[in-house]
Parts: sequence; structure tokens; C-alpha cells
Amino acid sequence: MSNRSMLAPPRGIRRILVLPLAVVAMMAMMANTGIAHASALPTSSSVSGQSLSGAGMLATFNDPRASHLTATEQQQAANKNASARTWQAAAGKRQIIQPDCIIPPGASECDFPVNIGGQYIAEPADETNWCGPGAATAAYLHWNANAVNNHAAITVTNNAGGQSTYVNGQAWMAWFAVVMPVDGRSGVMNRPYSNGTDATVLRDGLNLVTGTSYYVYYNPPNEADMMANVEADIGRDGHPMVYLANTNHLQTWNPGLNINHYVEGYGYDITAFQTAAYADTAPHTSQGNIPGDYWISQDQMWQAVSTAYWVDSNGVHHLISVIVM
Repeated sequence: MSNRSMLAPPRGIRRILVLPLAVVAMMAMMANTGIAHASALPTSSSVSGQSLSGAGMLATFNDPRASHLTATEQQQAANKNASARTWQAAAGKRQIIQPDCIIPPGASECDFPVNIGGQYIAEPADETNWCGPGAATAAYLHWNANAVNNHAAITVTNNAGGQSTYVNGQAWMAWFAVVMPVDGRSGVMNRPYSNGTDATVLRDGLNLVTGTSYYVYYNPPNEADMMANVEADIGRDGHPMVYLANTNHLQTWNPGLNINHYVEGYGYDITAFQTAAYADTAPHTSQGNIPGDYWISQDQMWQAVSTAYWVDSNGVHHLISVIVM
């Protein structure tokens, strides 16, 4: 497991967390969609994470709009959003999640160390498309760090078609990625792995391992709505969530890539700093990215979330904004 890197990013706010072993957060997003090269658009309806096999490649999606969710799924998301907005509007109910503590309403000092952020497990260097399992692993560290950190060694088929063996946290990630039975399949990853992770499968995988129905797919219409849900998940419920974000607005990624990418959201600050914290588990590649723990402005996070997009069957690009909360 890696502690957050101390390297300063080229832009934005980055800070270090050193926290107890039971930690970190996450969450994924969307209705069915698959990622692909811009020149090879998928024909199935699915939403997935990054594909890093081509420099400057554009990640693309088929239509993942809320209309593709079942009526029950849409109602669950609406109910959770309404609950978040009610909580946010209530006087004295908004907690401040800072880099090293949670300050409850009316208190002047930390109530307890933050245990929804501070550690993450980087994806294997040879699996550059496991951002969905990577974000989910970061999130599940919060729910059951012992299960993640002490997973038995596992051997799975790798992206090149060979076999790779992983241990401890990466072993749990590999199990979640390609072995765990979920939605009638083995693992949350599409095959080939360059097709990423469907958001609804990622959501279902998180609910399966946590033994809950906590995680839902939600499409926030604006920044305030996004932050209301982020604050409710983290500040009220104490659980991490997942963003589907455009790497062009994330730290350390080369500019102009526009890769749709899952990151775990684990913190925020509603003081004058107005920041959002996330863990990026993607292994270092020629795309410039460095796995780590980052704080950026809430405006910048909204730009990252709201400029992810899908491509319809006519090749038309449509902007989306998605969080799994």
C-alpha cells in the first residue's frame, strides 16, 4: 500500500495524508457504457474507466443517461439526492472534512482522525485500465481494510493474455477486477481490459462486497448538487464515493488527453478553500499521471466531472456528469 506521494503537482492543491491503516474511500458511476479509442466506438451500452494504450487517446462512451437505469434505480438515486440536499440545508449539519481530521458542528478541534481517506493502493503497473477496481479498492479500504490488505495471493489473466500473480491489496483488487461473481460475470472488468469497467457493474460490485445497497449511480446537474451529495456521503454518512472524471482537469495528467477516469472521492473542505479530495490509483504512465492523493478546487472537480462525455451511435459527443455515491 502506498502513502500519498509528496511530489508537488504542476497545478492545483496537493496535500499529504498519513493515516491509520483502516482507511480510504471511493466510488464509481454510471449506467452501462464502454470505453474505447475514438476511432473504435463501442456499440453496446456501457460506461467504463480509462484506456491508456494510446497517447492522446479520447475515451468514449455509448449513451449512459439516467433513462437507461431502471425505474427502481432512478428512484433510489432521487431519494438519496433529496436526503443529501435536506441534510445540507439543515442548520449546523455540515461538517468540514479536512486533510487530517473531521470537525463536528460546534466543535473547535478534531473529533477523530479521518479514516475515509489517507491510504490507497496503486493499480498494477501492467494493468493501466483498472481504474474502476482501483477506485473501488480505495473505497473498500474504508469498509474493511483487513480484507483488502491481507488478501491471499491470486493469479489472474493479465491484459497481455498471460498470467500475473498479485498479493495483499493488489490481490484483492485483482479478485474484484476479474474473479468476483457479479451481475452474471466474473469481475467488474470488461474484456479486453481496455474496454474499462461499466459503472453499473462497479456500483453493484461495491454493494456486493459491502453487503449494502448504499451505492447508486447519480448524474448531478450542477456543481452545488454534486457537492451536496459528496458532503452527505462523506460528512454525514462517513463513506467514500467515486467520481467519473475527465483527466484533463485532474492533477499530473498530461493536458488535452480527455480520458474518462474513475477516482475515489474521500474528502472536502467547505471553508474559504472550497476544495475536494480524491485518490487517483492509476499507475504512472507516459500520460504523465502519478498515483496519489490530491486536493483540488471544487470548481475544478466539477469541470472534471461535467466534461466527461458519451458518444452516440451517430458519433455525436454528449457531455455527462456522473458520480457513484
